[in-house]
Amino acid sequence: MKRNKEIVYQYLQSNQENFEAGFTTADLVEPLAMQRTNLSTILNQLVSEHRLTKKTGRPVLYFINHKGQSEKDNSSFRHVIGSKKGSLENVSNLAKAAILYPEKSLSTLITGEEGTGKAFLAKSMFHFAKEKSLIKDEGQFVKIDCKNLRLQGDSFASIIPQLSDVASIYNVDGGLLFLKHIDHLDLADQSQLFSLLSQHNRDYYIVCSISSTVTDALKQYLYSKFPIKLELPSLSERPLKERLDFIQSFFLVEASRMKREIHINSEVLRCLLLYQCEENIDQLKRDIQIACASAFMREMNRSKPIISVYLSDFSTDIRKGFLFYAKWRQEIEAIIPDHYAYMFSKDNSFSRKLITAKNHSSIYEAIEKRAFQLQNEGLDEQSVATIITESLEENLARLTNTIEPESFDKTSLSKVVPEWLIGAVEELLLQLGQELGTIYSVSTKHALCLHLAAILERTTSPQISCDKKKTIKEAYKKEFEVVTEFLAELDLLGATHSIEDEAYLLTMILTHEAKNEKRVSVLIAMHGLGVATSIAKVVNTLSAGNQAYAYDLALDKDLKIAYDELSLTIQQIDQGRGVLLLYDMGSIKTMAQTISKETGVAIRFIEMPATLLALEATRHADGHVSLDEMYQQLKTDFKEKDSHYPETSHVEKGKRVILTLCMTGEGAALAMKHYIEKNASLDNTEVIAYAMSDRRELLAKVKQIKKTNELVCIIGSYDPQFIGVPFVSIAKLYNTPIDQLEVAMYLENQIDTGNSVFDAIYDYLKEQQPNLDIVSLKKYLPKAIRKIKRLDGQLAVEQEVGLFVHTACLISRLQMDGEVPKNANRDKIIMSHKRLYYQLKDIFLPIEEEFMIEFPDDEYANMISIIKEI
Repeated sequence: MKRNKEIVYQYLQSNQENFEAGFTTADLVEPLAMQRTNLSTILNQLVSEHRLTKKTGRPVLYFINHKGQSEKDNSSFRHVIGSKKGSLENVSNLAKAAILYPEKSLSTLITGEEGTGKAFLAKSMFHFAKEKSLIKDEGQFVKIDCKNLRLQGDSFASIIPQLSDVASIYNVDGGLLFLKHIDHLDLADQSQLFSLLSQHNRDYYIVCSISSTVTDALKQYLYSKFPIKLELPSLSERPLKERLDFIQSFFLVEASRMKREIHINSEVLRCLLLYQCEENIDQLKRDIQIACASAFMREMNRSKPIISVYLSDFSTDIRKGFLFYAKWRQEIEAIIPDHYAYMFSKDNSFSRKLITAKNHSSIYEAIEKRAFQLQNEGLDEQSVATIITESLEENLARLTNTIEPESFDKTSLSKVVPEWLIGAVEELLLQLGQELGTIYSVSTKHALCLHLAAILERTTSPQISCDKKKTIKEAYKKEFEVVTEFLAELDLLGATHSIEDEAYLLTMILTHEAKNEKRVSVLIAMHGLGVATSIAKVVNTLSAGNQAYAYDLALDKDLKIAYDELSLTIQQIDQGRGVLLLYDMGSIKTMAQTISKETGVAIRFIEMPATLLALEATRHADGHVSLDEMYQQLKTDFKEKDSHYPETSHVEKGKRVILTLCMTGEGAALAMKHYIEKNASLDNTEVIAYAMSDRRELLAKVKQIKKTNELVCIIGSYDPQFIGVPFVSIAKLYNTPIDQLEVAMYLENQIDTGNSVFDAIYDYLKEQQPNLDIVSLKKYLPKAIRKIKRLDGQLAVEQEVGLFVHTACLISRLQMDGEVPKNANRDKIIMSHKRLYYQLKDIFLPIEEEFMIEFPDDEYANMISIIKEI
């Protein structure tokens, strides 16, 4: 029987991919069913035997010491971008399988467009075989382009004997033979190749590729000759993150060649991510090389250690990449934040640096500064105009988002904006809110005030393209009309100003929050040419700005191609909140269900069986049934289809709503909801719990509620500061006597909070969380909260109580092995507050040991969000 130590080590080896970033004793308790103390002893023994390494800290991290092949297994494909949990993961695994299969008998065919990396993949397979000792040291990688053979008048048959000739340049010597463009071989040479593939006594691997222009018939014929087929996606089909990895890799290569450090800005990266690469990776690499050469020539005589590559160093086609910025804006900004400089050093390291940018008080200042920078970089007027136009919404969003409502009250605002103008803006927002059934944040009000104040100091209006005007006017007709009337009544503008142009800008400021809200994407997918497209076109025409997407499945389309197209469509339209798929027949749903599992995109389905209904109707219309009989039969056959339409989950119209709010997980928000429902008289009032720190997402939720219901107040650990919505702090909620709870929630009078708030929370938690050790909680949690208060002297009562309730609920959830929500901004938050992160880990260590739990980093990020009000 194996000793426990060997059982632990065997488990670590078989799961080493999951432990590359290190592991703790807590990671092994559940899968191995061992106690933490015993595991700690075993792991330390493995450290002393040099099978593990140990990194001290809290918690202690252990790492597997890779030896021999286990280390090599990761090295050969690590340079294949997308091979690990990316677009090439399946391709890489298949390629490894082809190499590892006995007797080199699994020959491989690589397909894909020109420039997608077929030769690079073949070379990676060769290195993998060497690392696995399946190819001897003197084994060669031999590449033969069959297209060139034919042009040179040679035949493949004449080369076959040379593959084993030590004096020949084609001598493989037990290595790997890579044959490009085998579709260019004539029939005789193809026959020779297939004979070679079937030989079981050859001592080398064979990997082949075909051209992207090969006919379907020949492609299928060649497919049948290879047991392993590896299809490489085009660059446009790969995630933007992978394209960014290619760009970084190519710049690092050029920095090494120049022996200089290369600097670029975010606009260069964005254009490289978005422009059309007809020749895929090869073209991207070539375009970067040309731009770097241009920059090198410009700086060659200056002997500077740094070379800056500007947009002007690239061709016009690449600069036009910015035209696609609006379509991919959310994805681009997630991976390429603005105001960063990107550095590629000659020693193969990549870094980025935040450029401290002035917060502009108006859109005019931001536009003028950016245009001046682009002109200095050598861009022509047309390119400057294109970039400025496409980034106009981004500048407006930045202007609004940099205004923190909690740090800029009305008194501060009145120092730079006339009070009469502030009042006029508030009336405008209230009017629009009433007419459109929506609300606006304080940030939007401040942005409008600052922008209007800037108009008083300027003599001209910015130029906006006709296409942009048309889009704004069609999508936000009501807002545009009200704003135009508002500007006319204010009579702010001089003779050189255009009311219409300023109205477009104000409308963009008003609506930028709605544009940035992540929405559920609606996809109509139906059989037949143009069916779904026609329906989506009608819907988009009638919906005034809300977009429905379409996918048409031609009846004669190969299902594999259809699957890939549908998968790509779903991934492109998903905004992070999932896709509602309206479909006509089951084959589309079957494909989409698999796509959802593969991509992680949440998909919900509603069947619109128009095609099936029409098919059945035509089958019944055979002349033997009457109209009424046919009608009743079809009604009976399809009456169950109504069950496919799920009930909409929303608050019942006409009710009053109280919103409980916390920044993270739903624990604290639900605790407040249950407390209110138990202790308050809620006549025609519903309590809804939300967990979110994103003000934009919260604003969207609040707007949705206000369309059909009365929002009484928001109760939570932080005040989102929405115009016209009362806020009640969590401290006030728990410290208010139960008989006064309704008054406290509906009115704005303040009740002093004291230590008694914690007693009420203890009583509530004791009742709601019976498994929670309240005695231990009272002993350890208040101490932790006091230590945190000493770290941050500005911790308000609301934050203190919010952190207390959040942590108590978290302890209970972890003890019951409950799932802890992921924080999408975890790494960013922790990196920005490293000192606080480690301080919190020290503070909560006694709690983790007492309750035998371990707080995940997602929760430390949540706590930092509460403390810093992120």
